[in-house]
Amino acid sequence: MEGRAVSRQSAGLLLALAIAGCGTAVEVPLPAPAPHQPVSGDVLRAGFGRADITPPPGLGLGGNGPEGRRARGWRTRLYARALVLQDARGERIAFVVADLAHISALLQRRVAELLPTELGISADNLLLSATHTHSGPGHFYEATEFNLNGSSVVGFDQKLTDFLAGQIAGAVRQAAEHPKAARVAWGQRAVWGLTRNRSYEAFRRNTPRWDLETPPPGLDREYAAVNPLWTMLRVDVATDQAGTTYRPAGAYSIFAIHGTGNPSVTELYDADIHGIAERGLEQYIDRKYGAGKVGNGLAPPEALHLVANGAEGDVSPDWPAESRCPPALLELVPRPEGPGTPTVWDWRMPTRAAQSACIASGRRFIRDIGDSLTRHAIALFESLQGQLSGDVDLAIGFETLAVRRDSTRLRICGEPAVGTSTAAGAEDARTRFAGWKFLGILGIGLEEGGRAITTDPRTCQGFKRTDLVKLTKKRGLPEFAQVSVARVGDMYLATLPVEPTTMAAAAIQRSVGAALGFEWEAARRRVTIVGLTNGFLQYLTTRAEYSGQSYEGGSTIFGPGEGEMFARELARLADSLNRTGAGRSLANRVDSIFGRPGGDKQLWPRAEPRPQELTAAPRWTRCGADTVTGQWIGPGPDRLNLAGNPQVALEKQTASGWDVVTWDDDPDVEVWLLGPKGKPGWLYELRWSAPPSGARLRFRLPGQEDGAGVSPVCEVG
Repeated sequence: MEGRAVSRQSAGLLLALAIAGCGTAVEVPLPAPAPHQPVSGDVLRAGFGRADITPPPGLGLGGNGPEGRRARGWRTRLYARALVLQDARGERIAFVVADLAHISALLQRRVAELLPTELGISADNLLLSATHTHSGPGHFYEATEFNLNGSSVVGFDQKLTDFLAGQIAGAVRQAAEHPKAARVAWGQRAVWGLTRNRSYEAFRRNTPRWDLETPPPGLDREYAAVNPLWTMLRVDVATDQAGTTYRPAGAYSIFAIHGTGNPSVTELYDADIHGIAERGLEQYIDRKYGAGKVGNGLAPPEALHLVANGAEGDVSPDWPAESRCPPALLELVPRPEGPGTPTVWDWRMPTRAAQSACIASGRRFIRDIGDSLTRHAIALFESLQGQLSGDVDLAIGFETLAVRRDSTRLRICGEPAVGTSTAAGAEDARTRFAGWKFLGILGIGLEEGGRAITTDPRTCQGFKRTDLVKLTKKRGLPEFAQVSVARVGDMYLATLPVEPTTMAAAAIQRSVGAALGFEWEAARRRVTIVGLTNGFLQYLTTRAEYSGQSYEGGSTIFGPGEGEMFARELARLADSLNRTGAGRSLANRVDSIFGRPGGDKQLWPRAEPRPQELTAAPRWTRCGADTVTGQWIGPGPDRLNLAGNPQVALEKQTASGWDVVTWDDDPDVEVWLLGPKGKPGWLYELRWSAPPSGARLRFRLPGQEDGAGVSPVCEVG
């Protein structure tokens, strides 16, 4: 029913926001991994690994809060990409970037626990980062609040957490067990015009506002108020035992951009903008340097491109307005029993046609901006050709901060809290509560600025209005923060478990740079901020930005001093690293931490009894002018094994037979789980939006014999 409200579950979202955390939480100890010693080596070595982390449909999409939908399929697969470096002394650092909205400390510690000790990788040298796609699953946080408010599907899921940890650990093992002699080079490139500051009024509160890069003439002010640097580590590996010949193998990048190309009404797992940039450089390397097949077969490229996020807290992609669907409206609607029955207050969603239009606009935008970022990545990658070197050493300092227990020493608030501005949502995805007023006339601060700013800023949380959390239990938010400073050659990476704004990150760069003896000009080039790493504590603003209580300020949960705390602690780590000058010879603190995720809600699709085994079978194929659609009967979501396993291949007829054109890991291919189709089968549908014109096409279900697993043929006009 177009325009009709969604299920009654959505009507209680505002109440859920107010009382989140009131349920019984389960204390989960997360012990520190056993200590280890690095293995000696002789040259710089590097290994890459990849793992498919796409779960079955049915879980909630994290990143958009209560507006996040339940996944009904997938567009591009979600991956964890790993790069393990080992220097000549044997010191190792594992860089991992996962196509997820966030990383929880729980997930990072679980991954570390699954790694064999002999690999030399543990919690203190494992840097697990998120791309920040808002179209990945939630439900794996150690904090009750995030599991309850991560999406419209609420709760912690142990099976998902174990699945993600196992797959990510597999990618790290793959990278660590097969290292090759390597040469690397760092480089940077300014990328202007594709990102903008979504909280410009808060940004303007900063005095001084340090220059990051000189923008091109005529660039609008919001587009100039970002850190535009794309920072890349290019990695070439030896092709022979002697280490005399090298070929490009991949790269590790950091760039500040929100993963919000899709609107919040999307219902598909999707790697979003980062997925295009990741795949774009990988395919380029494979095509040019012959590392593997591109455009054929049923596997991702051989090359790997890890794209971590930088200071993206207030930085949005330059999405078009038509890609944002309006939020639900609270209105009087008829009861579902039929006409003539009394009306009730409920949420009315945009029509299906309106949602389809904004989703389609978002899809086009993701492809366009992803392709633009790919071109920048390729240009930067190629510019590093003559700068590659194997004479690179590594060092890392790591610490676990008990931000709640040690709040007095750290000079932050002992009781974390979100502000009322958080409930309104960011500009990228306003919630249905944005601007909501009690009785329609009394504002309660569900906005950025305005009534979200308290008039009595004498409490620790300062200007933050916290009315919505007065009913919550105070132990539903994170209590630990894992931070690190890593050095690879002459580049320092400061990692932290938050989304820092542009100026909050610049303040940390200055602080870390000063500890290393750098002036600002050197610090902004040699110190790079990597957010969303090894945990999640929401946002991080400067003290000036915090006073304006934008969405980001309301989401800085440990108060106005949190940014200064991270700057001090990371500077202290950098100073210790600089003084020792070697590996992990400093005492890296890997304290045990505790999580309170809440009870296991078992959201992973449950296994259902089957009267008989199912053989998947195609039903039909239809070719339109620019779209191919097909359906098949397959196993239920509880029996889907997506991790590394193609579900459908698209084929084109040639003079010699049928060639695979693409498969269900393609920005132009969507796979939808439509629902049960009798017993034991479920109905699936593919939508291929960019088929080759004038071609005879079909789809195949991998693993099936010819005939039984091949669809009818159609021809694109």
